[in-house]
Amino acid sequence: MRRLSRHRRRHRDRRPPRLVANWHTSGLKGGVWAPGGIGVAHGHLYFATGNTDGATQWADGEAIFRLGPNLARREPGRDVFIPRDWQRLDELDRDLGGTGPLPVDIAGRPRLLAFGKNGVAYLLNRDDLGGFGGEIARREVAHSPIVEAPAVLGRGSTGLVVFDAALALCPDGSFTAGLAALAVGPGSIAPLWCAPYRGRASPVITTTDGYTDPIVWLPGADADRKLHAYAGRTEAPLYESAPMEDKIAPFSTVLAADGRIYLAA
Repeated sequence: MRRLSRHRRRHRDRRPPRLVANWHTSGLKGGVWAPGGIGVAHGHLYFATGNTDGATQWADGEAIFRLGPNLARREPGRDVFIPRDWQRLDELDRDLGGTGPLPVDIAGRPRLLAFGKNGVAYLLNRDDLGGFGGEIARREVAHSPIVEAPAVLGRGSTGLVVFDAALALCPDGSFTAGLAALAVGPGSIAPLWCAPYRGRASPVITTTDGYTDPIVWLPGADADRKLHAYAGRTEAPLYESAPMEDKIAPFSTVLAADGRIYLAA
C-alpha cells in the first residue's frame, strides 16, 4: 500500500500545468505588449494596456492595472490608472501599453513609473493607482514613442530610470536621439542626463552590490551592432565593444550573470 501511495504521489506531482485564470480587456484589442515583462511587487502584478478599437466609452484600454495572481478584478479606483486623455491616445495609436510599468520603492514609498507612446512618463502610487487622472506626477520625457523596456534602480530618496527613445529629454530641455536617464523622487520626475546614441533596444543596469557603481548597458540594435556601457549617475561612456558579426534585433535586452554580460545577435 505504501508503494502504491508513493507512486500516486509522484504521478500527481508530475501533472502538466494548466490554465487557472485569464484576463482580457472588455473592448476590442487593448494589447499588453510588455517587452520588459509583467511588473511584480509584494504579491501584485502590474501591466499596461494599449489602444482599443472604436471605444466610445473606456473599455480597459490605455490603462495601468494591478491584479493579484488569480487575475480577479477588484476596486476600480485603487487598482487601475487611466489618463484623462485616454480616448485621444486611442485615436492617435499612442499606446500606454507600449512598454511595461516599473515598480520601484523611493524613500520607502511604493511607486510605479509608466511610459507611453506619447512620450509621457506617469508616476503612480503603487498602493492606489488613482483611477482616472490619478497620477502623482507626469512629464513629457520624449518627443517620440517609448516602446523599448526601460530599466530602474530604486533605493534611497531618488530612483534612477533609463530608457531609449528617438527623441529623449535632456537636462537642458533639448531632445536628442539616444539613451536618457531620469531622477525619480516620491513625487517628481526630472531629466538626469542623456547620451546621444540610439540603440533601439532595452537597457539594463548592473551594480556592484545592488546600488553602488551603477552601469547602464545598451545594445546597438539596428545601429552599429556594438554593446555600449555608460556610468549610471552621469552619461560618461565606459565601454564600447567591437561590432558583432550579425545584426542585433530591436527590443533586445542584455543579460547579466556571474560577472558576465550576455547578448544574442
